[in-house]
Amino acid sequence: MPVYMVYLDQVFVGNLVMDYAILLATSKISRVPAPPKRLLAGAVLGALYALAVFIPDAGFLHTIWFKLLISAAIVAVSFSPLPLKLFITCLGCFFLASFTLGGLVMGIIFFISSSNTIGWEIIGKEIDEKIWLGILSGLLGLWVAG
Repeated sequence: MPVYMVYLDQVFVGNLVMDYAILLATSKISRVPAPPKRLLAGAVLGALYALAVFIPDAGFLHTIWFKLLISAAIVAVSFSPLPLKLFITCLGCFFLASFTLGGLVMGIIFFISSSNTIGWEIIGKEIDEKIWLGILSGLLGLWVAG
């Protein structure tokens, strides 16, 4: 089994940037304005949750229920107070933006990959080399799209 060196600061910063972009897209899609400081606070919460992957014996953090709870908390920190219907709309837009931007970044990484491997094999080797280019390209695409 291969051993990987993980730099927690890179995990945190990468997730902070992506979470902020997702929350900004959520704000635009849902047409619910949020101050940049609130979006940053939500992004920090999301980036801290990304570090939870490295906590031993914390399987409950990876259940669907906890993921829904942390997603709701991120949206609440970023956009509250909101009426329930608008909060649910923001939560749906958050998931839409998350899956869209995540798919965009993975697609860019796969496209620029020199490997002929298809599927999850790309994760270990190619992402280490291409993740920042993929993230920045995805963010540029999001910015250009408006």
